[in-house]
Amino acid sequence: KSFQNFIFLVERGANVNSLDLGRRTPLFIASKMGHLESVKILLTAKADPSYKTHSNQSAIDVAFSDIIKQHL
Repeated sequence: KSFQNFIFLVERGANVNSLDLGRRTPLFIASKMGHLESVKILLTAKADPSYKTHSNQSAIDVAFSDIIKQHL
């Protein structure tokens, strides 16, 4: 259900580059957690993989797997 909600929000124009208090984007979190389908959806929706957190890490720096890194 939460994945369906995620898709619903992205399709309706949710800000895919929004930042939390640690400057983490949805793409950063999906990449770190290994959610390849979410990564693909976010990139299609123009998520920016270059955003850096307060600790100077990007989505590619914390990617769960090489497969995710290849998409970033």
